[in-house]
Amino acid sequence: MKLKINSYINPLLEWTPLPSLLLVIIFTVVSAVISPFFLSKLYLPNFIGAYIPVMILSIGQFVVLISGGIDISIGAIMTLVNVLIVHLIGLNFDPLLAFTLGGLVGIALGCINGLVVSMFRVNAMLVTLATQSIASGIALAILPAPGGKVPMKYVLWYMDSISILPLPLIFVLLVAACWLIIYFTPLGKQLFAVGENLRMAFVSAIKVKRVQFFAYAFAGFAAAIAGIAVSGSIGSGSAKVGLPLTLNSVAACVIGGISLSGGKGSIIGSILGAFFLALVFNIVISIRISPYLQSFISGLVVLLCIVGISAFSNMRKNRPLLSGVKD
Repeated sequence: MKLKINSYINPLLEWTPLPSLLLVIIFTVVSAVISPFFLSKLYLPNFIGAYIPVMILSIGQFVVLISGGIDISIGAIMTLVNVLIVHLIGLNFDPLLAFTLGGLVGIALGCINGLVVSMFRVNAMLVTLATQSIASGIALAILPAPGGKVPMKYVLWYMDSISILPLPLIFVLLVAACWLIIYFTPLGKQLFAVGENLRMAFVSAIKVKRVQFFAYAFAGFAAAIAGIAVSGSIGSGSAKVGLPLTLNSVAACVIGGISLSGGKGSIIGSILGAFFLALVFNIVISIRISPYLQSFISGLVVLLCIVGISAFSNMRKNRPLLSGVKD
């Protein structure tokens, strides 16, 4: 009997997103206690919809992290996509064409990151930091102050839901589905292999440059989808909308059990990590903490949780497997 029970418990304890799942459950309960309307059909869809761009960016960041890199530009690329969409619509472009062109720009910037990192072997943080500055500068030049608008039909669609599930959740499902398709191909396994041991991957005849290029291209794709999503969320354009979201995407991945050194993690962890961050911000706002202290309190809570997850991970690594001794 013990052997059978342990066969279920051990894999569960080894599941990397487990701590983030527990945090989501705990903080969801706390949110429901603080705000009785949190789980209502009116509030919950709007709450999830507001943080969908962060979830999408976290998936893009996850793919880069498991390949052994990091993308500092992902939030800025999302911002530029949002600004371009609003700007093109303001120039009387067809909305569908505006969304398409904005998305293509985001993918192109991701491809440029991948090309420079893979072909010229430049440090990923420096490359993406430069791209962040370029994208942010272009966005600010196009739209110095928040403004513009997207079609009201799109905004209303973004705010709509089926029961407690917001319709724009389809954006998260789209990006996640693209990753899952890739995961079950050789390229998916190669991403993990490159992140786990670059030298060994190269010796194993894996096309490392192609794998690295794809990781950043995928991040650009995710940023493009996030830019389209955030346009519906705020209903306008802003050159600063994505500035804090890059670090949030990294934090979400760390909370979700994705290793910053590469080669380890799950897409479920990145989504759960992003949802946890959303819950933290929601609780801080709900208990009416001073706006001047909200960032401090949110950051402190996230830091303590990251430390706790790190301690749990170390304990999990050092613990012996549950004994399979029978009664």
